[in-house]
Amino acid sequence: MAALLYPVIVQALDTRLALIIGNGGYQGDASLSNPVNNATDLAAALKNRLGFEVIHRTNLTVKEMRTEIKQFGQQLHGMGLFYYAGHAMQVGEENYLIPIGAESALFNSHYNLDENTIKVSFILNTMRDAGNKVNIIILDAYRKNPLDRERPVGLKHAQGNSLIAYAARAGEVALEGKRNSPYAASLIDEINHNPNLSILQLFTRVRAAVRDKTGKLQSPGFYSELDQDFCLVGECRNGDDLSELIVLNLLQAIFFLVVIAVIWLGWRKKWVSAIAWAEYRATKIEQIRYALMTQKKPKKQRRQQEEKKGKLFQFKSVTLDTRGKIIKRPPKNAHYQIEYLGKGITLEMVHIPGGSFLMGSPQTEKDRYSDEGPQHLVTLEPFYMGKYPVTQAQYEAVMGKNPSWFKRKNRPVEWVSWHDAVEFCKRLSEMTSISYSLPSEAQWEYAARAGTTTPFYFGDTITSELANHNHNRGKTSDVGSFPPNAFGLYDMHGNVWEWCADPWHENYEGAPTDGSVWEGEDPYRVLRGGSWYDFPSLCSCVIRSKLTSDFRLNSVGFRLVA
Repeated sequence: MAALLYPVIVQALDTRLALIIGNGGYQGDASLSNPVNNATDLAAALKNRLGFEVIHRTNLTVKEMRTEIKQFGQQLHGMGLFYYAGHAMQVGEENYLIPIGAESALFNSHYNLDENTIKVSFILNTMRDAGNKVNIIILDAYRKNPLDRERPVGLKHAQGNSLIAYAARAGEVALEGKRNSPYAASLIDEINHNPNLSILQLFTRVRAAVRDKTGKLQSPGFYSELDQDFCLVGECRNGDDLSELIVLNLLQAIFFLVVIAVIWLGWRKKWVSAIAWAEYRATKIEQIRYALMTQKKPKKQRRQQEEKKGKLFQFKSVTLDTRGKIIKRPPKNAHYQIEYLGKGITLEMVHIPGGSFLMGSPQTEKDRYSDEGPQHLVTLEPFYMGKYPVTQAQYEAVMGKNPSWFKRKNRPVEWVSWHDAVEFCKRLSEMTSISYSLPSEAQWEYAARAGTTTPFYFGDTITSELANHNHNRGKTSDVGSFPPNAFGLYDMHGNVWEWCADPWHENYEGAPTDGSVWEGEDPYRVLRGGSWYDFPSLCSCVIRSKLTSDFRLNSVGFRLVA
């Protein structure tokens, strides 16, 4: 009966030993910034808050990892905890941890994994063979690669009083953070602030915390073969306390059963009078009426909020297969505001909903540039962005001139410097009393992706029917000539490069996570989106380019946010 009502939780074990390994010092693009920090901070939390004896190692080769794991197994007696942060992959039913020096495993399908990496089953068997009472393995490891061999690591066959926790479920990315990964940060935070949790409570809370921090982009999990739950430190609920709770629970159940029986019998014997019944019905009717009235108010408020976003327009975005063939044309709609610039010229600003996304590209993506990482989570508030790049007609309406090479009023303005674009924003803001600016680099990429994760917002490839690029027209084209993305934005790929507000940074180390402009002293400014002149690969959502802020080209324009 007790097992049905409460989990059996026992006293923390006296002997607790942890082996913590963080591998981040891989060569070239395989290098990772978080694992060493994760290992260092977790080792401190386990030692200082939970009283573990800790073996802490970083950047180990395959020989060093095997030696440390064997020595760890020889010392185990009680509770053992193994934590690994770094590259890993799953092939078939086996999971492999990638030591320093084995980076080739990420890119070479013929690499000898058995000899040059560490099997997770080897770690589990080592801990189990030690006759340990409790074994915990934590794998904070996932980095996707072009071979599609690397997976979120999590075994489904833990054996012998063991628990295996993993940072992300199958198909998800284990994200990186500024100092610690979201998973490691949540695990360390729970240990530091709630050291008296049981093992199952700890990993359940960590899962909830990571899902919350990442906007549900990452969902950790664990698989348990524990026969009972264990406390990590301190006193647990003992048998006497448990008995008292069981008795209290039974008494409450009996009480409610008696109440229900009395009511039922009373009803059958007509103990409830006709007058009482009428009053009861009248009260219920009034409650229902009040509930209906209160429900109308939120609907009205939602309608008013929708109206504030602007008018609704409908469009169709497209989705391509890997061969460039259109396979979907889903209907979409979005809200937009209209700014009147005079002489029949308007500026349309589309409402972009707030949300979270992964900015940049994964380290193992094909043809990736180093300035596209590290990939990091960014969360943005709603904003408005120009439906199209600023046109020549719009630019002339505000600035009184048209500097473009390829003159035509509905083509994007080009031959404008970053300073020209900023001055346009300043004058337009003064004309309209609305604050207009260039987008931050994060706003631009978020808006371009429109919820997708592929290189282009319509898929993995690009064609001349979907964007003006690769010199296939020899000049700019009218804005809106190609299908929009799912947010209703046109020409985010090709036509003209678009200035962003941010100064240039060589990579995303230390980049803001709130979508704001990343300030700096670099004289170069960021350009995004590619142009009519550029190869397809230079028109993707993640490609970054730069020019000095006073430079002008006939392939460079800009787009607004408000």
